[in-house]
Amino acid sequence: INKKTWIILCSAAAILVLVFSLKSATIKQPGNLSQEDLAKLVKPAVVRIIQHATGEVTIPAFDFDFNNLTLKILENQPALTKKIDEYLSGSGFVVGSNGYILTNSHIASPESVKNIILEDILSIALEKKTENWSEEELLRLFPSETITSEFQQNVLEMLRTNSNFNIQSLLTVLNPSESQEYLTSLIKSGFKTEVISTNLNFEKDQKDIALIKINAANLPTLKLGDSSAVSVGNQIYAFGFPSTGEINQRSPLESTLTQGLISAIKFSQNKDFKIFQTDSKISEGSSGSPLFNGQGEVIGLVTFQTGEIARKKGDNFAFAVPIDLAKPTLQKYQINDSENNFSKHFKQGLILAQEKKCKKALAEF
Repeated sequence: INKKTWIILCSAAAILVLVFSLKSATIKQPGNLSQEDLAKLVKPAVVRIIQHATGEVTIPAFDFDFNNLTLKILENQPALTKKIDEYLSGSGFVVGSNGYILTNSHIASPESVKNIILEDILSIALEKKTENWSEEELLRLFPSETITSEFQQNVLEMLRTNSNFNIQSLLTVLNPSESQEYLTSLIKSGFKTEVISTNLNFEKDQKDIALIKINAANLPTLKLGDSSAVSVGNQIYAFGFPSTGEINQRSPLESTLTQGLISAIKFSQNKDFKIFQTDSKISEGSSGSPLFNGQGEVIGLVTFQTGEIARKKGDNFAFAVPIDLAKPTLQKYQINDSENNFSKHFKQGLILAQEKKCKKALAEF
């Protein structure tokens, strides 16, 4: 072969290699999805959950013992009986196409209703007791947020132990395709919900995870990721139903997408697992939201946010328990996200669309 022929053959081979490389690049699996594609992938599997609690509670007469930062139960004084009619709103996401949904225990459990009732009563009583105190007296008694928090937890626990509750709780997953506009109507037409697994000790061990179920089939599900691979600085997203995102009573079914970073990874109260801290904007009503990565894989379950006192100082962080904590429960009830056809078809459709194979892409979508 002469030199000219050799150059021509080499050039042709180089062109073929380049064409093959470009073609191969278009069919590789996608990495991080665009924010628009993430929203389309995740939003259909995110639901709003409402707990409606009714009944009554009998609360003993009490007074504050500021010397020991606790309560005194006044045995010889009449108890207070109060009617209960409370609504709790939270978020969740579908993990089993036959109706299984992950959320927080404090959304699915009546224990949260007990806290709401008693916290209101304690707050009113404490405000009345200290209404004539100076700021210096208050600071002397409660010099730090830690002491204040411990006092609140101690008196709440003592009052809850000595109170008698009679609660009927109705848990409902709202139907996202419903045309009703108001919350009371949406509850009536929503999915009646069964609590499969919940943790009544969530306040102490912080494993705030519950599994609930509705009677439905062929639901879009979210793929679970590996929370052990999460590190500080990772880009994350959350999809939920923050109450601050409702601009009027006609928007209870419109979820909200927020984004941020994993800003810290901290030990839980008992130091038996890690909790993710994020600067993603999350507020009341978003509890139970999925915390997910750029591939749309859930790596955490949003649980709580910075305390009210810290928020007033300008701090605002949200916290999520790792999704790996939920996996043993899912295995127990044989919920296998490897059969996540929704996510598979969606991502395959994106790949085909990038290849301009529109007919095949539409079939996947």
